[in-house]
Amino acid sequence: MWKYLLLEKPLSSETEILIVGSGPAGLMSAYAAASKGHDVTVIERLNHPGGMAASFEINGMRVDYGSHRLHPATSKPLLEILKNILGDDLQTRNRNGRIRVEEKWVTFPLSLTNLVKSLPPKSVFALFKDSLSSPFVHPAEETFAEHIKAGLGPKVFDLIYKPYAKKLWGMPAEELHSDLAQKRVSASSHIEILKKLIHSTINNGQKFFYPRNGYGQICERLAEEAQNKGAKFLYETEIEKIDLTDKNRVTTSTNNQKFESQRIWSTAPFGALVKMISPSPDPEIIKSLEQLRYRAMVLVYLICDQERLTEFDAHYFPETDTPISRISEPKNYRDGPDPKDFTIICCEVPCWEGDHIWLANDEDLGELMLESLAKQGLPKINLLGTETRRLPKVYPIYDLDYKEKFENLFDWSTSQNRMTVFGRQGLFAPDNLHHALSMGHAAANALESDGSFDHNSWESSLTEFQTHVVED
Repeated sequence: MWKYLLLEKPLSSETEILIVGSGPAGLMSAYAAASKGHDVTVIERLNHPGGMAASFEINGMRVDYGSHRLHPATSKPLLEILKNILGDDLQTRNRNGRIRVEEKWVTFPLSLTNLVKSLPPKSVFALFKDSLSSPFVHPAEETFAEHIKAGLGPKVFDLIYKPYAKKLWGMPAEELHSDLAQKRVSASSHIEILKKLIHSTINNGQKFFYPRNGYGQICERLAEEAQNKGAKFLYETEIEKIDLTDKNRVTTSTNNQKFESQRIWSTAPFGALVKMISPSPDPEIIKSLEQLRYRAMVLVYLICDQERLTEFDAHYFPETDTPISRISEPKNYRDGPDPKDFTIICCEVPCWEGDHIWLANDEDLGELMLESLAKQGLPKINLLGTETRRLPKVYPIYDLDYKEKFENLFDWSTSQNRMTVFGRQGLFAPDNLHHALSMGHAAANALESDGSFDHNSWESSLTEFQTHVVED
């Protein structure tokens, strides 16, 4: 569906703002800056915008890179922008997921009545007991495990977060920093869980926004509107060097041409960015960079010879009896122009880049998914075919000493007067789409009409970004 506009003439070698990457953060910054009349150029190594928030076709059906949705927590100004550019294509949907706990299905988002009805009485009693004692418990250590046990209780930790931590980040919860729990777990106490349960029960679940033509339609429309406002996009372009030597301008060399800009905004992963920078950062920065790690993911798409597999949009699998962390059925996220005679199931399989899952072929992964899903009690799948996509940097790993390593990189990046770094990959953050969009919008807001950059405003935004908590 996405077709970028071909440039009628070569791009000018001079631009006010050069943006590296056309993921959600880069696109929103381009759109907002161009809307204010600034000269913006976006460089993207792929042939389409969106990054991991893009959509693509399999067998004529639009699918996403895993399960995605736009949360109602999106700020009003950003939501207004998206509603304006997407119109009626941005649909309001009811959440309809479920999570596998103790070989039982529990609705997700959680419902108070369903939780009590689905789990064994012994587990319900343990949860109730923890709810009474947890307000008086404080974490013994700054670990993911202690933070969850102190806030939500040992039973919730054992049932969900202990196995999920091992599955998603490939490490025991005791070896992960408490910052990860604070950023990834939206309810940090039983009181907050109870509030969510009551709200979910009263409102018959939770709502979300999703585009008619797939999640990637958000980024596609942002790119189109940014271009309509004057932003220029250069796709299939590799950056070879970013020269920060001159205090008055930035010189960026690509495989096609060289650009002179007043400033550069990067949403690229730190690992990729640092390799482009000249002069090279100090060895201490390089060392810190090499020690930051990501968990990878293989997405296995099962093309099924049935109109729908289930009525649910997503199924969550925290337990370790399956390598799958979540499955999603794109048809159930939208009312769209989807084929009627088949459906597609996307299986998310966390792994390490280069391990046996990462290196397995499509046929073997398809068989592994079928076998695993059958054991989880899902309907039999009549498989027509399997496709895969591999994502090397999905979950940033906050191990116990990540903070010092990341802060070295962060301090270095913020010391560069004409370079600004943001986005999920740029800030090593496990954020939602609306968080990434807010970063791009904040960067544009800090840009003054004369092209100067309000660093105080940006520092305030960076502080706010640290409070982002992933919405379930």
